[in-house]
Amino acid sequence: MKYYMLIGWLIGILGTVRAQSIPVLDPSRAIDTSFSALFEDAEIIPLETSRASVFGIVKQLLVTNQYFIILDPDTDAVLFFDKNGRFVTKYKNKQSRYRINFIRLDPAHHALLIFSQNENYNISATKLQAYLEKGPGKELPGLIQSTRLYLGDILKLRSEELPPYAYWLANPVSLDSNHLAYSVIKSNPNNKDTLDHQIHIVTGNKWIKSFFPYSIKKDSAFSGSGAVWQCSFSATLNDSVFLMTRPFDSIIYALTPSSVTERYKVVAPVQETNEMSFGTGAASFFVGDMPIMSAPGFGPGRTGASVVFNTNNIRQVFSLEPYLFFSINKSFAYDYFIYNRINHCIYKYKELSPDSSNYMFPPTGAILAADQSGIYQSVTARSLFRKRKNAAKSKWKYQASLTRFYNTAKETDNPVLIRVKPKEQQDLQ
Repeated sequence: MKYYMLIGWLIGILGTVRAQSIPVLDPSRAIDTSFSALFEDAEIIPLETSRASVFGIVKQLLVTNQYFIILDPDTDAVLFFDKNGRFVTKYKNKQSRYRINFIRLDPAHHALLIFSQNENYNISATKLQAYLEKGPGKELPGLIQSTRLYLGDILKLRSEELPPYAYWLANPVSLDSNHLAYSVIKSNPNNKDTLDHQIHIVTGNKWIKSFFPYSIKKDSAFSGSGAVWQCSFSATLNDSVFLMTRPFDSIIYALTPSSVTERYKVVAPVQETNEMSFGTGAASFFVGDMPIMSAPGFGPGRTGASVVFNTNNIRQVFSLEPYLFFSINKSFAYDYFIYNRINHCIYKYKELSPDSSNYMFPPTGAILAADQSGIYQSVTARSLFRKRKNAAKSKWKYQASLTRFYNTAKETDNPVLIRVKPKEQQDLQ
């Protein structure tokens, strides 16, 4: 272990964090405006409901040029819909004892990475860290399963099994054809060594770089009986760049295979670290906008047996010109904000005022994904019908896609996607 930590220390020296003069975003200065002043019409995209395609919730949404890819913990399946919402196919593990924890795009191989865990084994946070301390080459056969599913001919579902490295449990992100980044942060006075890093860059079974050193023996901010912390990663339109945030930190960074660069500083509420230093006896990881979540590999359905509290003040960072979207943790919930990089104004997403043609928007809830055409959110069909009922006495004008939905859908249908497109830059100057 000491050998690996020495290597990690040397790598940390080489992998420096680039600091520069960066914009300061103060959400307390958010100003009022209307939804239509910032966005084009929101589009409702129903997802086909059939016996084969029915699912419960959108835990994760990945968007490619051809597909909407959805991870649903209720059915323990990855579902593929085309860009019009028609069902294409779905993937389930051949061995049902492996439940799917997480999915990531692997653009270099035109594939999907699927991380699963044996539901019969509960891996504690302490045990996970002990595995990771042995280096990125540590394998856990029988406990975890890593699958690369190729997307070239999705109907054939051609896949290959990857080595069951322990760091798959940390839900790594694919930075390019050779590099993955993962984050597991935990301090325990019983650790033999003292140094670790909040982020590791790996290629196969080798560490390449590490960033943000901390004491895994004495750092009280990351101690707790079973709690484990992570940095939060958000994809950008560049496959080799992720936006990321750290626990107890107010900086938004850009992460590449070789560097970390400060991009924005957010004036965020201060979290008391002693209120966050607790958890349960198993490792859990964060999803969407939930301040509390459970990894489905540790229990059935939507809620597993393990819970930790999210200490990342800033999450869900998406960059889509001319805006930067981000959320701030506040009292176990999230406020969502938009920063306009042209006029440097900040808006509170949920408080954008509606008008007669978009009274339902903006939708509440997390931003799940973004691509060149907009940001994506999800809402249940039942919720949309409830909104119509509540507004039955008002003379609202529905968008075309919403009108089609009300004319053809049922309350029991699959959740829908909502695509919201920012206005062109010249319209905002």
